[in-house]
Amino acid sequence: MDTLVLKSFQPLDRAAQLRREGKLVGDWSRVGGPMVVPYYQRMVEEMAAHGIDCQGNPPVWAWNGRVTLLDASMLLSVEHELSQGWSTITFRAPRNLVLLSDYAAWCDFFFGDAEWDPQLFRSPAERSDDWAGLTCGVQATLPYLRREWIDTIQPLPTTGWDELDLNTLV
Repeated sequence: MDTLVLKSFQPLDRAAQLRREGKLVGDWSRVGGPMVVPYYQRMVEEMAAHGIDCQGNPPVWAWNGRVTLLDASMLLSVEHELSQGWSTITFRAPRNLVLLSDYAAWCDFFFGDAEWDPQLFRSPAERSDDWAGLTCGVQATLPYLRREWIDTIQPLPTTGWDELDLNTLV
């Protein structure tokens, strides 16, 4: 199986659910409220356009490449989320289930600074060297995670973020 190594930040209870049930799908109640849902629905539509079926669920978000504690602290609130217990799941996903995109471009769309641009999304087979210069990284979306794909599940710190070396890889 042709795979891609990815990392996903997940609450500890979701990591436990993945271990227990063998599969983790996105959950609309966890996407951040009704104002966020249309943006996630647009990502689901883009995934479908690339032949990836989320079966009505929001995608599972992951990251390709170098991922650090700084990334976790920028994506998740240290006080309200990370303090409650989160993990980094490192896994190998089948390439045909992954859609890659430029995180900065996604944020521009999400925060209303840019229009949706289908050219920003690629399957891993389409990924080219021009992605090497991205400053905010390559995000990956997929319809689910499977237990058998997991390499590691590492808890993230819940306290002491002001004393950590945020360049530490996770």
